[in-house]
Amino acid sequence: MPIAPSSTNVRHRPIFFASIALVLTLTLSACSVTGSDDATPTPEPTATEIPIPTLEPGQESVGDLLDRIDAATLAVVSVRKVEWSSQTGDSLGTPAPTDVVYTEETIAPASRRVVTTQGATTTDEQLWVNGTTYFKGSSVASYIAPYLGTGSWVQVDPAGVPETSTAGQNVAYLTAPIGAVYGTVSDDMRRRGITEGGTIEVSGRTCTVYTFVDTTSSGQKIDYALSVDEKNLPCSLVQSASGYANTTLFTFDDPSIAITPPADAIVVSATPEG
Repeated sequence: MPIAPSSTNVRHRPIFFASIALVLTLTLSACSVTGSDDATPTPEPTATEIPIPTLEPGQESVGDLLDRIDAATLAVVSVRKVEWSSQTGDSLGTPAPTDVVYTEETIAPASRRVVTTQGATTTDEQLWVNGTTYFKGSSVASYIAPYLGTGSWVQVDPAGVPETSTAGQNVAYLTAPIGAVYGTVSDDMRRRGITEGGTIEVSGRTCTVYTFVDTTSSGQKIDYALSVDEKNLPCSLVQSASGYANTTLFTFDDPSIAITPPADAIVVSATPEG
C-alpha cells in the first residue's frame, strides 16, 4: 500500500513522530480486506530476504554516516525536528496549507514539546517539562478530558493513566529519555552504501546530500536523501516511496527553542480510558 500523507486523525504519540525522529526504516502497511467468518484465511506473505549490496572501495556506509552524526550531536543541547508528508515534488519547500505538520522540540536533559499544525492552525500540543506532562487541543478532546474541549491546557498525572491507553502511550513517548536524533536503525540498513549527491541549502546551512536505497520484503523501493552540514549535523531527511515523501528538517541549539509549562493547566488525575 503506498505511503499516504498524514492526517489529523492518526499518528498521535508515540506513533505520531515515528518518522520525525529520522527513522531510517519505513514500515509500509499491507492492504487487507476482512471477509465473513467462514471465509478462507489469506496466508501471510513470505518475507523475501533482500541482499545487502557490497560496498565499493572507499565507499561509506549508512552506519559510517550515522556514526559521524552521533559524534557531532554529543554537545547539542536543543533540537527541533519538523516533519510532513506530501506527494513527491519540492519536498524541501514549504508544506502546503493542507499538509499536517509535526514539530518536536527537545532540550536536554528532560524537556520535550510536540506540536501538530495544519496551515496556520495549531490542532494539538503536548509538553514534558519539569517532570510534568501537559496536553492541549485534539488530544484533550479525544481521549484525555473530552468535557474540556480543545481550548484548555491539561496537566496529566501519569499514575492515573493506564500504560496501554492512548493517553498512556503519549505520556510514555513524551517522558522517554532524549537520545539520538534518529530512530532505531537495523544492522542491514547500517551496512548499506551511501552516495554523495552534491550540496543543498537548508535554512541557511550548506549541506551535503547522501542518498541510499532500501527495499521492502515485497520488493517496494524506498529512497533516502539525508543531508548534513560541515559539522556533520543533519539538515534534512527525505524518505520517498510510491509517489509520496516524508520530509524532516532539523535545527540545533536555536535560541527560539524554549519549553515552558503553561500557567493555567487543569489537573486531571484520570482519563476516560482509566
